[in-house]
Amino acid sequence: MEVRTIQMADSLKSRLTLTDAQYSKVLEITKKFGAGIVASRNPSDTKEQKATKLNGLAEQRAQALKAVLTKEQYAIFESYRKQEMKEFKDSGTISS
Repeated sequence: MEVRTIQMADSLKSRLTLTDAQYSKVLEITKKFGAGIVASRNPSDTKEQKATKLNGLAEQRAQALKAVLTKEQYAIFESYRKQEMKEFKDSGTISS
């Protein structure tokens, strides 16, 4: 998970042109998000329960990032996040 966390933070750094100070905060937020995903895994959960948990974690992450990013950076992040969700749903990985 640590490698994936760093990859996610690095991706945001390049997409959003983060400062070093922002990057360190984004990395911490991303680590918490990843830990939350791992902690929320329950094999007996339905797809809907899993989606609800992941949506809640994603919203918490978005709010934490909003406090760190500029308005322009956050707008780019939101656009990127919406595109990723569309691609994820279109892939058939989750149900709409």
